[in-house]
Amino acid sequence: MKKFLAVFFAVILIFCSGCSDNGDNQTTTAPQKTADMLILPTNKKNYSDCVKRYHAVISAVKSKVQVLENEHNKTIETENPEKFFLDENYIATAFDPFIFTEFSITENFDYTMNAETAREIFAEQSNGADIRFEKNKTNSFLLSFIQEETMREYAVDYSSNDSFRYTATHENGNETVVTEMLEFTKKNSVYYIQSLTARMYVQFDTNGNIIYFCCSTLKDGNYLDESIYPQIDASDNWATDRDKESYLSIHTYQNGVLIHEECSSGPWKTVTIAESDYSNAFPLQ
Repeated sequence: MKKFLAVFFAVILIFCSGCSDNGDNQTTTAPQKTADMLILPTNKKNYSDCVKRYHAVISAVKSKVQVLENEHNKTIETENPEKFFLDENYIATAFDPFIFTEFSITENFDYTMNAETAREIFAEQSNGADIRFEKNKTNSFLLSFIQEETMREYAVDYSSNDSFRYTATHENGNETVVTEMLEFTKKNSVYYIQSLTARMYVQFDTNGNIIYFCCSTLKDGNYLDESIYPQIDASDNWATDRDKESYLSIHTYQNGVLIHEECSSGPWKTVTIAESDYSNAFPLQ
């Protein structure tokens, strides 16, 4: 009897093992992330980590536009290799709306920094100027490079709702000019980004795919007096709420279609690109 039970249980164990191999132990493959998808590198609530999230949002949108426009141009170049640049649908302008020369100076501002460490960290960027650094807990920072007749200041304000405002100001004698500005804020699943001359409104789904975005660049004027910090309550047309002739370029993405509009060479030019034509072109992250 004991021998019979031992054999019986052995058969049961083998059977259960086989069932397990066909079910719970099956491996699943995680969905691949491509460069046009949002991957947030950190969820820490401070300025330097918020800057990383800004870069992640910008990177996803730039990849979406640049890959689609490059692939679109390659098609035209293949069809007409000698005179592709004369094709009215050929895109000769690069998409890079948020370019800064001094913003990187502030990217490592944090609560551990003080006047002494600032003098060490920013000695090279100061070009021999007197370095002063002030902070208010973890919410605001001010770095100044002061010389006899000139002063450069880099101011940052960070809000607990995970938004920031950065400005670079140059003072020369009696003239003070804001040379750079960047504001970044989020409401629900929508990110709002604004510089002196560009605006971007972008929405992602829960997997990091871009649902919709609109990005515009002004031809003249600026947004210095139209702050969106610390939080914005704006409509979907916030990025294009001025007369169209005020803009140099407008990029819109919706329902898998990128619309490129620009007037850099005169009359408005519109190019429509379907993502489905180039969906395999996006590099993996």
